[in-house]
Amino acid sequence: MDPFDNRFEKDLVAARKVQKAGREKLRREKLNEQFLELGNALDPEQHKNDKVTILRDTIQMLKDLTAKINTLKAEYNSLSEESHELTQEKNELREEKANLKSAVDHLSVQCQQRLAVVHPWAICDSSLILHPPYPVPIPSAPILIHSDVVPSGTRKRPQLKDIPSSSSSSRCSSCSVAVDNSSVVGDGPVSENK
Repeated sequence: MDPFDNRFEKDLVAARKVQKAGREKLRREKLNEQFLELGNALDPEQHKNDKVTILRDTIQMLKDLTAKINTLKAEYNSLSEESHELTQEKNELREEKANLKSAVDHLSVQCQQRLAVVHPWAICDSSLILHPPYPVPIPSAPILIHSDVVPSGTRKRPQLKDIPSSSSSSRCSSCSVAVDNSSVVGDGPVSENK
């Protein structure tokens, strides 16, 4: 072997060792930077940022987050099931509402039919009812009716004993109108004196 080749091999091996050491140093520096970045992300105010503390805090945070994720998944499943049940209940209520509306419509038709048989005029269209061609006056104040006026058909016929016999005329107690009693004969109707 040539001493030149031998030296070349040694230089090559030495260069490879230097390159490997350089790559290893770069890798360590990159790892240290990543640990510092992770430590700052976990707690920026923490003073002790050694690798063991950073790894322990990261593991604890991951456990807490995993537990929270599991809790949220269980809550989501519970809410999804409740939502499904509420959707079913809503659909049932809609169906029941439609059935009730149909029953109300059916009963309304039956009621209209019975009214038509009992009171045929009750189902008349109000637009078909004839109104007087002139305006009907509407009183602006209540109409006063004499207290002695009794609706027709309910008037009691005066008896002879109810009529005073001492004089032939008397006065109405409520309005002071002179009434002539001389024209009353027996049970006959009371007539006005003209």
